[in-house]
Amino acid sequence: MSNLLNKKRFDALQHPLVALLTGGSRYDIYAIDVESGLTHILVSGLLQRVRFSELLAIEDAGGAIHNSDDFYLEDEKGILAAHRALVEVAEAYESWEASLLSDDAAWKNELPTIPQALWDRFLEIQTMRNAALAASKKALKDE
Repeated sequence: MSNLLNKKRFDALQHPLVALLTGGSRYDIYAIDVESGLTHILVSGLLQRVRFSELLAIEDAGGAIHNSDDFYLEDEKGILAAHRALVEVAEAYESWEASLLSDDAAWKNELPTIPQALWDRFLEIQTMRNAALAASKKALKDE
């Protein structure tokens, strides 16, 4: 199995490192397996395993913040980029659905009516989806 993460990038940082997770959580990093991405963090004095992909960023001893995406090895086939694009589409759909459900103008009748602004956003998301799917299919075909 080849490495998932760039060891040299980690070695170049000032240690110790701190994992920054969603919700503002910060935990000291005990170890990172660059092959699998398994990361050990210290939570209340106990080791907890998380996937490196769960980290938003890493803070080094100098206080510099480093985006966690920057630690992955180059993805020659674009699979990681395609994955990120699909995640963005899913998040956009989720936000759009929430907007539809909370928009009073959409619920004047028994069935929803999509206001023009929401319809326009829906068409934008479809374009994002089509591009992300095409990139994913190409990346997987090239694999």
